This record gives sequence, C-alpha cells and structure tokens, in this order.
Amino acid sequence: MIRRFLAPRRVEFLRRVGVMKSPENSGEKREGEKATEDIGNPGTASPEGFNGTGITAQVRKPKAQIVPRTRFLFFAAIFYILLIAYLFIILFFPQSKVASFSAVFQSFWAQSLFLVLCLAGITLSLYGLFCFAFEEYLKSRWYRPKFGGVSLKESYITKEQLKAVLDEQELRIGEILLHSGRITKEQLETALTHQQTGSGRLGEVLKQMGYAEEEDIYWALGKMQRKMGEIMMDKGFLTKEDVDWLLDQQKSGPRSF
Repeated sequence: MIRRFLAPRRVEFLRRVGVMKSPENSGEKREGEKATEDIGNPGTASPEGFNGTGITAQVRKPKAQIVPRTRFLFFAAIFYILLIAYLFIILFFPQSKVASFSAVFQSFWAQSLFLVLCLAGITLSLYGLFCFAFEEYLKSRWYRPKFGGVSLKESYITKEQLKAVLDEQELRIGEILLHSGRITKEQLETALTHQQTGSGRLGEVLKQMGYAEEEDIYWALGKMQRKMGEIMMDKGFLTKEDVDWLLDQQKSGPRSF
C-alpha cells in the first residue's frame, strides 16, 4: 500500500520538474530517472526528446534480460541436441562425412576432445543467435505483461476487484443497458426473442422496438470498448495517476526470463 501511495506522487513530481536538469542550470544529469510521458501532450512522447517544458527527457525503453540460469540451460540444451544428432548420424549413417570428420586423429581422447571443441564452437554460435532473437521477443508486445497482472502484482487492486473488472469486460450491449436502468429485463428478453428471428443486431432491434434511443446504443457501445484501466477508474479502483504509472511499468519495465 505504501508503494501505491508513493508511485502516483512520484509520477506527478517528475511531470512538474522534468527528469533531467537543464544543462544551462546545473550541467548535472540525474541518473536513473526517465520521462514517463510528454507533459505538453499527455500520453505521447515528443520525437525531439523534449517533454513540453523545454527540459530534455529520456524516453524509457523496454529492458530485456535473460537470467544466467536460463542462459546456461539454453547453452546446455543446444549442445546436447547437437551431440545427440551427431551420435544418431554415427549409428545410422556411419559412412557419411559427418560421422568420420573427427577420425583425423588416431587417439580416442584426441578425437573426443576435437569433437567436443567443434560442438562447443557450433553451440556458441547458435547460442548467440538464439539469445539475440529471444531478447527481441522479450521486448515485443507479445511478451508484455497484462495490465491486470501488473496492477495485481503492484498491490493496486485485489483479486476480487480484478475479477469484477474482467466480468464487466464480458458484458454485452443488452446487459449494459439493463444494468444501467435504460431498459427493463422484460424488454431485453422480448428483444432477444425478436432477434432470434433474424432481425439483425440487438442494438438495432432495441431501437426499432422503441426500447432504446440511438444515443443509448452508442453509449453502451462506448462502454463495451473501454480498456481495463478505464473500467478500473470508472469503478473507483484506480486514479488516472495510478493508471499512468502502471502503464509505464507495463510498457517499459524490466522483463526477464
């Protein structure tokens, strides 16, 4: 809860003072601080690196990190896959050039050492390419954590609140209009029955039957298109400062595997 109290105020403080001191004023660079958004136009970053106040700011970029344990597992997996493939070739294709390339030495230990060194070199090359590709994957939006998961991890919401938000995201237009009191349960059931005859979308059916106005339909459609952060703000679970900070953590926080 302390983190929830301090984080939005930290974002507001960074918006007011900027993240780096102007070179004309102090010439000092505040280490470790980065801009979260463009102050002049919230939610966007200016291409020149200015945050709307004339102070140069750094844009946070996603950080991808493969932990040492995972790196070791990658290297070992590639090495053993190559070794098993070589043994398979020796057993089933003994006359092939691949099976006899280590036979240049007469000594068994020399052949074994030569084979291990060759496999290690190939493994190292494949390992470097694989780690590079995997780090790029960690930076991509496909690996980006879900907003609900970040909010729950940072103790901004509870599991019950997250479930309530997810349930609201699943509501359809008829349920939204019903819960808001714009139509009655009987009207919704009648419209659904009429829709089954092939009369089109439920919103059009409700409008044709006089149960809802066009502005009601557009209002309900707007509710359906809300993102999770907007629903949390509407329910009072989060403030706008909370959502901004959590979005920053979701987009540019460290990602490890």
